[in-house]
Formats: sequence, structure tokens, C-alpha cells
Amino acid sequence: MHIPVLIEPEYVRSTWSQTVLNAIRAEGIKLKYKVTLLNSDNYTTLDWDAVFDRGERMVLVLAPSMSWAPKILPFFEKLDISVILVVFNPSETTSVRGIVRMDYVHAMNQLLQYLEGCGRRRVALYGVNPAYFVDNMKSSFFRAWKPGNDAHIYPAYSSLAECYASFLPHARTYDAVICSNCMVGISLLQHLKRNGIHVPEDLYLTVFDSGKLTDKVTPSLTGVTLDYEEVGRQAVRLFSWLYRQKPCTNVSVRVRSRLVIRQSTAMQQPSAVEPSHLFIPDSEPDGIYLYCDQEARTIQSIVDLLNLSDETDERLIQGLLENQTNAQLEESLFLSSYALRYRLKRMMALAHCERKQDLIEFLKVYDKLLGKTE
Repeated sequence: MHIPVLIEPEYVRSTWSQTVLNAIRAEGIKLKYKVTLLNSDNYTTLDWDAVFDRGERMVLVLAPSMSWAPKILPFFEKLDISVILVVFNPSETTSVRGIVRMDYVHAMNQLLQYLEGCGRRRVALYGVNPAYFVDNMKSSFFRAWKPGNDAHIYPAYSSLAECYASFLPHARTYDAVICSNCMVGISLLQHLKRNGIHVPEDLYLTVFDSGKLTDKVTPSLTGVTLDYEEVGRQAVRLFSWLYRQKPCTNVSVRVRSRLVIRQSTAMQQPSAVEPSHLFIPDSEPDGIYLYCDQEARTIQSIVDLLNLSDETDERLIQGLLENQTNAQLEESLFLSSYALRYRLKRMMALAHCERKQDLIEFLKVYDKLLGKTE
């Protein structure tokens, strides 16, 4: 079986897309399927008959934003190519064969019920990006949770600094915040520290996507895990199942999240609360807004670097921060000169650096986020 994959061009190198793609490839190897990543920049000029080679005309499309997927779906429909969308959830009027995404409604429900069980009633939703389908789903659920919640949503239209500027005058009126992702949560934590607002003493802070860095900052951040590896595995399994079904069959798969309680909510275990009703949002509003400021790019690069680092990489980071020479790094990490150069080159690419010294300066920002340096 052959599984063609397209990734929204802007997110080809993002951590989430690489995580999903690697899981798709691993599951493909396990099931003896061929997985091919196609060039999404020129999908309209590809020889699609050659791509499918008389097999089922079906493609996996990884798309997080609200702008790209709706534009390409009519093209595939015209060519009678079935689409399985990963992450993006189209409107009811759109014809797709399958959908695989995180269960963001369940995740938001988990966070809100957890905070309510901790006695936190004045909750803000912070840093949502209106260009992303998943952030609009979070906002829709948050609005439906309690009347008037719309006033407690703080979008990030262009920069995290502007988002914080709108939030700061009201910060002390809340007892908890839900951040749209870990990058936003880490940014908010640093801003709050500078303004003398303490987490968790003054404000509980929670995040979506509880990854490596959220466990390393001080205080560590409570959040819901987003298992994109499972999203990738489920995408392959759904492709395989639909491959053998009649074209009239459409399927939607949602991957559940898990709540991880950490220091940013004082490690508090919630008391029992009555489950609130589940709300499934309708179609989402249009809009193109991106995190384009330097703060967001830097934190996201740090998140990407750490999420794609193994134990040896983490020791290498520490060695670089201690100004060890290449010879010292090779000896302490048991690496050949070639292996060390390879790891440094990969880190510099993730950090968007061209020189080793630039990488060290970048890592000092990471060290500062952890509270180890001022």
C-alpha cells in the first residue's frame, strides 16, 4: 500500500508536523506500507496518476491553519482524489474522506474542570491565534463554558508582547489562566515574573501541549499532553481501513489528551466537580494572524530544539553553556568529531544559527527561561 502525504508548506519544518510525519513513517514501516512525502508547493502540477499508480486515489494532508486546506480541497475533489485531513476539521459542507485530530474539546474540558475542582473560578484564555483552527475551537468551547467568557479571551493577533499588554491591566482579577500552547505559556510566565505576579501563589497557569520545556521551567507548567505521535499512527490506520472500504464511507478520529499536574498549579489535586456539558463548535471564523514577533520565534525555536533533543543533545547543550571546547565535548560525550559536528549542525539549524557562538548565545536565552541565569 502506498500512502502519499502533503504538509501545509508553512509548517513543513515545524515540530508538530515532523512528529506526525515520523510517526506516519514508523507506522508505515511496521505495516510494510510505502510512505511518500510530496512537494506541497507544486501539488497542482504533480502527475497524480503516477503518484497513485492504479492504486486507491487517496492522500493524507497535514494542515493546521484555517486558510490552506479550504483552498486545496476543491482541487482534489475535481480530480476525484479522496483526502484524509490531519489536524484541520473542515465545515460540514466540505467533502473529505476522513479526519484525524486531537480531541481539543475534551482537552479544554479537562483543564476547565481541573481548575474548577481546584476552586479557581476566574479563568482567562490567553494567547489564542485566530488563524488556527484548533485555537478557534478552544475559544468556542471557552465561550460556551460560562456566559460572558468572551470578555476573558486574549488573542495574539501579531505579537505575544501585545497580547500581554492587553492582559496585564486585568491580570490580578483572575486566579487562573489557560494558555493556548506551551510557547505562549512560557512567554506569559516570564512576563508575569517581571511584573511581580507569582505563579502559582497569585495565579494558576496551565497550558496546552505539555512538552519537555514545560517540565524544565520554574515553576514547571501544568497542562494537557497532545500526543501527535498517536495522531500519526491513527492517520495510517485510518488510511489503511478506508483504502479497503467503499467510497461512501467517511470517518473522523479524535485522539484524547492527558492532564499532567505540575508546580504552576501548586501540584493541587482537584476536588470532585460535576461534569459540565460538552460543546461542539460549529464552523469557525476566517482570519489570518500569525505570531511574527521575535519573542515568539525564539521561544518556539527553543521548544523545537528541546523536543527534538535526546539525552546526549541535552548534555551537549549543558557543555556548550559551560564553554567546553569541541575536544572536551567529544571526550565527555563519547562522540567522534564527525558525530559532534553533525549534532551541532542540527542544533544550529533548529536555532536558525550559522555559527557555534551564535548557538551558544541562543542557548543562554534557554538557560534564562529555566531561571538559571538572570
